[in-house]
Amino acid sequence: MRILIANEALSGGGGVETYLATLVPALLAAGHEVGVLHDNPASEGGPQRIAPEGTWSTGVQDEGLDEAIARVRGFAPDACYSHNMRTLAIDARLVAEWPVVKFMHGHFGTCVSGQKAFGFPAIVGCTRSFGPGCLAHYLPRRCGQANPLVMMREYRWGSEQRSLFDRYRAIVVASRFMRDEYLAAGVAPDHVHAIPLFAPPHAAGARPDEGPRPIDVLFLGRMTRLKGPDVLVEAAGHASARLGRRLSVVFAWARWPRHGASTRGSRAGWRLRSAIGCCATPRSSPSRAVGPSRSGSSVSKGASSARRPSLSTRAVSRSG
Repeated sequence: MRILIANEALSGGGGVETYLATLVPALLAAGHEVGVLHDNPASEGGPQRIAPEGTWSTGVQDEGLDEAIARVRGFAPDACYSHNMRTLAIDARLVAEWPVVKFMHGHFGTCVSGQKAFGFPAIVGCTRSFGPGCLAHYLPRRCGQANPLVMMREYRWGSEQRSLFDRYRAIVVASRFMRDEYLAAGVAPDHVHAIPLFAPPHAAGARPDEGPRPIDVLFLGRMTRLKGPDVLVEAAGHASARLGRRLSVVFAWARWPRHGASTRGSRAGWRLRSAIGCCATPRSSPSRAVGPSRSGSSVSKGASSARRPSLSTRAVSRSG
């Protein structure tokens, strides 16, 4: 099968780029032919390239939308797999000519700001349906930037994304929580599919037969309050108690949120030690690398703190 991967960036440092950089080689190894349509310039750098060097590609900002689409016609994909795409005109052109499967990596078209949470008076998940009524909450409840122009721009973008829902051949999300989100937005049940994200194959030399051992959970990436570091630690305490095993949680982030995990830490029975300006390495390779979200896209919402779990945490920052 000839598959076109559409993503705004050819290289980057986010979770989407990491996912695609793992997926594309696997598709190639399975015998598929893969091409890439990207929006941002190919010269834009990043630590992760979503496809190996030499993969067929075309760029909208490099060549213009009409020329890029003409080149896609020459590539003649059997199907398109679209990911993050800020310029929705690209998706609109693709669905007009080819079957497009859209992976929704966030609350795109279901929330004005995409955060699906109120920020005031406290952070709490939002259960509203996307619509004009959201505009009454956006500024006073701090759903996004405190700027009415940004609010209206985001609302128009969300409306445009929403108008494409029925034109995609299918919508893919990473969890049942997110599937329920798109079902609530009116997407037909047979049109939206929950396919969990995957981890790279187990590293060579790993020895799962060694029996019980401490589990290292590494949070590595951009940190915000909405990613819920406190939820991760609370869930880790619960898991530690249930498994009867010491559970180590390591945070490596660019900037720790001002109101992060520390408020729940004392109740969960752990202490946070911050090592500023260095990089920590777990005692062994981490068996889990996670990026939790308060929206429920990658963390169970039902976790409760355990009674004095055998849990240790470390926090490592590059910029304090």
